[in-house]
Amino acid sequence: MVPYWILFLVFALGAIQATRASAARASATQQSIPSSVRPVKSVIETLLMPAALLTVLMIGLRYQVGGDWWTYMDIFKRIEHSSLIDALAVQEPGFSFVNWIVARAGLEIWAVNLICGGIFIYGLYVFGKTQPNPWLVFVVAVPYLVIGVGMGYTRQAVAIGLSMIGLVAVSKGSLARFVFWTLLAGLFHRSAVILIPIVLLSYSRNRLEAILIGVAAVVLGYFVSTGGLEKLERGYLNQVYQAQGAGIRLSMNLVPSVIYLLFARRFTADPVERTTWRTMAILGVLAFAFWLRIESTVLIDRLALYLIPLQLYVLARFPTAFARKGQASPVLVLAVIAYSAAVEFVWLVFANHSKYWIPYRIYPLFS
Repeated sequence: MVPYWILFLVFALGAIQATRASAARASATQQSIPSSVRPVKSVIETLLMPAALLTVLMIGLRYQVGGDWWTYMDIFKRIEHSSLIDALAVQEPGFSFVNWIVARAGLEIWAVNLICGGIFIYGLYVFGKTQPNPWLVFVVAVPYLVIGVGMGYTRQAVAIGLSMIGLVAVSKGSLARFVFWTLLAGLFHRSAVILIPIVLLSYSRNRLEAILIGVAAVVLGYFVSTGGLEKLERGYLNQVYQAQGAGIRLSMNLVPSVIYLLFARRFTADPVERTTWRTMAILGVLAFAFWLRIESTVLIDRLALYLIPLQLYVLARFPTAFARKGQASPVLVLAVIAYSAAVEFVWLVFANHSKYWIPYRIYPLFS
């Protein structure tokens, strides 16, 4: 499990250095130091992209790592010698198309994982860059979103990555772009379209636009999800499944949900953005409540993955939201890092299925 901890430490050290760099710039501004000699864009900020690329390589070049490794190998084998039309029917069309292109290029499953990992991390990078400390976003993401989801649920990881770009569009006031990115996410995992009504409930600047785009989203979402309800019924509703560890994962959404519901105004002043995250926070609380009451938990556990961005948003902004004078508190930054380290430790050591992630192996490209 050493590679996982190295990845975590890279972002943890980056988050600490980014906090120091931000404090230095603020201090220079307060002291009225001429702009020509103030600290400019620090080295640590330029290193975020290489660190993100390292994460892509770890996701893409893993070998027999992840609980669904053999499932995705089977999908690749089914598509490998299929026509494009037949391939698109195997899984969601976006994911099937990536597999088909890779197979036609004479490459193997690592190329599929590399492309999908690249899309996922790009979405995380875009989302992180809108937060006060992008490094801290990755710190929170690495223990479960990157390691567990990114290296396990390939299709849903891509969908989450694309949906995070959509959430950034919401923060910039563009509902149309949000719908576009979410529908694109639905081409990799149908369940991503559940985010559309969540955001539509929060979008109040232009009701007519919301209704028109909502209708278009429902129509397009229907075609994206063709066959999805039947698979959902067969896989989740007609059988009783217990998602092992679901309570812990839902608790990880519950904590930031409660924090946000209590202190929403500390995190953002934008009313649409605040309402959007409040809606997701309410769903985080409800998901945990339903988990306590229902017998089958796999469905709610998988759908709750789309609430993980709330963890990133709340915990990455926590040191700034609860600091004096708007400057991130180093103590709170360390607290978020310590919490995330604890999550990674529990996941790697105690999770029932972590054995599928350990040891980490590199794909034998030249064997």
